[in-house]
Amino acid sequence: MKLYKKVIAMFIILLFIVLNSHANTIEQQFSKANDLLANKKYTDALTIYKKIERDGHYSTSLYLNMANAENRSGHLSASLLYLERARKFTTNKQEIDNIIAQILSANHLEYEREQTTFLSLVADQMSLKSWYLLMFIVAFVCILLLLVYKIKNKEISIVMMATCSFIYLIFILFIYTIINTKQQSVGKHNYAIVMSMNCALKNAPNSLSSTNYEVIEGSKFEIKDKIGNWYLLQNQFGKKGWTELKNIGLI
Repeated sequence: MKLYKKVIAMFIILLFIVLNSHANTIEQQFSKANDLLANKKYTDALTIYKKIERDGHYSTSLYLNMANAENRSGHLSASLLYLERARKFTTNKQEIDNIIAQILSANHLEYEREQTTFLSLVADQMSLKSWYLLMFIVAFVCILLLLVYKIKNKEISIVMMATCSFIYLIFILFIYTIINTKQQSVGKHNYAIVMSMNCALKNAPNSLSSTNYEVIEGSKFEIKDKIGNWYLLQNQFGKKGWTELKNIGLI
C-alpha cells in the first residue's frame, strides 16, 4: 500500500514537472517571437506565432501580435483575420473593434457585423476560466450554507432542501448556458475573411458555376453553409455566394 502511494506521488510530481516545462517552453517561444517582432523581423516572428497557434495555445496577446506583424508586412486581410480571432478571446472587445473600424474606414471594405445576443453579451464579461470558477464557487457556497444551517438547526426540512436545490439548479443551468454560449463562439467558425485578391462568389459550390459577384480582399462575411471545401458566404444585404476554403480565413 505504501509503495502504491509512493508511485502515485512520483507520477504527480513528474506530471507537474512536464507540464511546467512545457509551459516554460511556450513562454520562451512567445518571448523570442516578440523580440523578432520588435526588431522588425515580421516573417520570422509569424513563423513562431503560427507554430504556437498550431499547438493549440490561443490567446488575445498571441493574435494581436500576429495581426501587428501581418499589418506591418502589408497583409491587410491576414491582419483583420487575426484581429477577429483576438476578439473571440478577449473580454474587452471595444479596443479591437476600434482598430478594425479604422482599417475598414481607410480601405472601404465590405464587412458583416456579428449578431449580438443577451447571452453573448453576458458571456463576454468574463473569461471562460472565470465562468467555470464562478460555477465552482456557487456550488461550494451552497453546500457550505446547508452545512452551517444543519449544524445550527440540527435538521433541514424538505421544503428548505427543495427550495435551495431549485435555486441552485436554476443558477447553475444559467451559468452552464453562458459557458456553452462562450465555448460555441470560440470553437465555431461563423464568419470568414476573404484572403484572396481575386475572389468570385459562385452561384453553386463548384468552379464551373456562374459568378454572383466579385469581392474585395479583407472583406468579412457570415458563413451560412458548407459543402466539402466550399463555403456559402452572405453579406449584410443578404447577397450570397460560394467560394473555396483556399480563398478565405476562418474566424
